Amino acid sequence: MTKSAEEFAKLLTKSIRAIAAHQSVRIQDIQHEIGQAAGRRGGTAIEHWRKGYFPRRTRDVEKLTHELAQRGGFINREEAEQFLLSAGYPDAAQLSNQLFPQENQPLDGEISPFIIGWPIIEPRHFFGRDYEVKLIFDLLRRPPMQNIALIGARRSGKTSLLHYLKNIPTASPESLRPNQWGNRLPNPEQYQWVFVGFEDPRMGIRVRLFRHLLDGLGIPAQVDNLYDFLDAISENLARPSIILLDDIGAGLAAPELDQEFWWSLRSLSSNQTQGKLAFILTASQSPQQLAEKHGKPSPFFNIFGHLLTLGPLTENEARELMLSSPHPFNEIDKAWILAQSGGWPTPLQILCHLRLVALEHGQQDDSWQAEALQQIAPLQSLTNS
Repeated sequence: MTKSAEEFAKLLTKSIRAIAAHQSVRIQDIQHEIGQAAGRRGGTAIEHWRKGYFPRRTRDVEKLTHELAQRGGFINREEAEQFLLSAGYPDAAQLSNQLFPQENQPLDGEISPFIIGWPIIEPRHFFGRDYEVKLIFDLLRRPPMQNIALIGARRSGKTSLLHYLKNIPTASPESLRPNQWGNRLPNPEQYQWVFVGFEDPRMGIRVRLFRHLLDGLGIPAQVDNLYDFLDAISENLARPSIILLDDIGAGLAAPELDQEFWWSLRSLSSNQTQGKLAFILTASQSPQQLAEKHGKPSPFFNIFGHLLTLGPLTENEARELMLSSPHPFNEIDKAWILAQSGGWPTPLQILCHLRLVALEHGQQDDSWQAEALQQIAPLQSLTNS
């Protein structure tokens, strides 16, 4: 990549938005923090650079990249290197290697491929759901984009699937597994994705939610009421945008997110954005039923004409995950893990992790299985379904 002010501005904006979305704070606040940490007076310099101007000094580029990396603004080493190259930084590979030393370790030193207790953020660690992902992207490829509800039990991988949908379209081939299907949208850089996790209580406060959504959509408006929020989006939304609403039940439980709020979202999607705005939500049951349960029935939930129920992974998908183990599992272990997990993502990850740990300690017998069964016992409702 050659030095490019346009590319630098785009990558900087992407990184700032990623940090703001992850921390659920305003873009202006992130810019101020990073600007100060990078030796500037505040967010003015960051805003200036986002408009297509380079930092004048190589040292400024270095400081800025450090601050962005420390806050999770880059998914991996390659993203950091691309950012540095776009700014014309002379030692991009060396600095990005310093920022992501774990990616330069040999296989035996890598972090376990099996992730437990956290949503999966990086696409290369996500396995399965091929049918659902293909269908979802087919529904988003052309206007009007469709609204989709993902229904699944607790720990069925709903949150991880939302992150995968958001991150896979622009993931570089180098950051994915060999033969992993990458870009699934035409002109993926045109799409905007905003993740809203309602388990974060701040997202249940109207003004905080408004700021988060507007920042994620790249609309620099300061609003403090519902009507100005609707005006800001309907008058300024120019790119296809998808709002991901995770755990809609928690959102419905928030007192400030009342019937008027939910009605307004239907109006935005159906009448005011010319098919450029779509919603994908997750829930444990039908969103209409949840809305009734919380006393907030709304036609917003009627726009979700596509309800996808998340079941267990297919056998092939589960086997692909098991094949990612640095120490191969034998066929007996694979069959036992498949049978006990039922193919459900969370117990599957737990069992694979425990088998890997046992192998790393030289344990070749099946004594590890007793502990494994204890650990997945709380998920019995999943594995027995």
